[in-house]
Amino acid sequence: MSEHAAELRERGFTLLEGLIPADEAAGYGAALEQQWRRLGEPDLVSQEDVILGPGVHVSPVGMTVAGILERVPELAKVLLRPELLALFTDLLGPGFELEFSAGVVSDETRGFFFWHHHVGGIDAEDVRGRAYPRFERAERLGCTLYVTPLDAEQGVMLVWPRRVDDSTAPPFPPGREPWPGATEVRAGAGSVIVFDQGTWHAVTPMARSGQRFFFGFFVRRAGLPPMRRSDPGTVAALAANPALRGAYGGPA
Repeated sequence: MSEHAAELRERGFTLLEGLIPADEAAGYGAALEQQWRRLGEPDLVSQEDVILGPGVHVSPVGMTVAGILERVPELAKVLLRPELLALFTDLLGPGFELEFSAGVVSDETRGFFFWHHHVGGIDAEDVRGRAYPRFERAERLGCTLYVTPLDAEQGVMLVWPRRVDDSTAPPFPPGREPWPGATEVRAGAGSVIVFDQGTWHAVTPMARSGQRFFFGFFVRRAGLPPMRRSDPGTVAALAANPALRGAYGGPA
C-alpha cells in the first residue's frame, strides 16, 4: 500500500502537493475561464441554482461546468497520471470507474463554503434525509485539482479527519463556520486532494478580489451503483478517449 493510500484510509484524505506543473494547471484554468466568458461573464454566486446551459449552472459553490472532460479534453492528462492511477488501484481495486467531472470557477463574492461531504454523490443527494452510513472500505473517491492555491488570500481548505471505516456523521452541525479542531490544508497551484466520500470539508472565503478555479472528479469502485446524477459529458469523454476509457471504463 502506498503512503498516500495509507494516509487516506487513516485520515479520509491525502494531498499530492504540486502533482500537476503550475503552468499546465494554469492552462486548464484559462480554458475554464473561457467557458465563463462565452456565457457572458455571469455572476459567480447564487443562493438558488441558475441554469446557464446544458450542464452549466451557478450556485453557492460558484459556476459549475459538468462534463468538463468533454469541453476541455486535455484535462484527461491529469487523470492519466500514474500516481493517481496507482492510488485509485490501491484504494478501490482494479476496474474503477469515472462517473463525474466538473470545473468550478468562483470569486470573492463566495463566502465560507459550507461543510459538506460526498456520500453517494456530488451533493450527497443519494442519502439525504437518511441515517449516515458507515463503510468498511473506500467505495467512492473525490479528486480535486486546484488551479489556484489554497492559501490565506485564495482561501484554505478545512477538513475533519476520519478513518474510512468511521461514521460519516458530522461531528458538529454542518454550516458556514469553521469547526474547532479542524485540519487546515494549504497547497500550491497544481496540487491534487483526494477524499474519501464520507470526509467532511469546507473552504474559507477569499481575502482579495479575483477568481479561483478547481476541477473535481468522482471515481467509484467497480460494481458500485452509480450516483443518481448522470453526467453525459463524462460518458462522451470516455467514449472519445481510448486511454481514459481503458483506465476508468470499468471491468474489461
